[in-house]
Amino acid sequence: MKLVAFVDLHADGRRLKQLRMLVQREKPSLLLCAGDISVFEQGLGEMLFAINQMGKAVIVHGNHESEERMADLAGFFEDISFVHNGFIVHENVAIVGHGGGGFDTRDRSFERTGKKLHRALAKHKGKSIFIMHAPPYGTALDAIMDGHRGSKSYREFIEKAQPDLAICGHFH
Repeated sequence: MKLVAFVDLHADGRRLKQLRMLVQREKPSLLLCAGDISVFEQGLGEMLFAINQMGKAVIVHGNHESEERMADLAGFFEDISFVHNGFIVHENVAIVGHGGGGFDTRDRSFERTGKKLHRALAKHKGKSIFIMHAPPYGTALDAIMDGHRGSKSYREFIEKAQPDLAICGHFH
């Protein structure tokens, strides 16, 4: 399976054009989006429309989109699957999604959900991908200013569930 992953487009036309060119060149079977495609939901519908035209996509919301609005709008597009606090299976690959947040090192709600997701993934025989908006704690992706600002909840989930691939963004 060929993937193209992206995050933090923030309704930027140049970034969208670069993504389109990448998708045309690489011809992925699936797009994975880790959120923040809008600027506080401005341009959200237009961005989802553009992503839908590029091919099948799995998306989580970022801190610039509410879970509710992303779920509502994504539901209008045939090729977009919004996944939050759950997972879908695509070509025998389980794709776990958790969006939003990005400012707390702990997410107690995700920790409860993460336990259920870990049990479900343990039964899955294929590969797995974890898409989250914020980065896990203690990585090069969450090192900003004077320390690490990522999610310890995500870090613990990754260590236990051992997904084959983890995708995030948020800090830029």
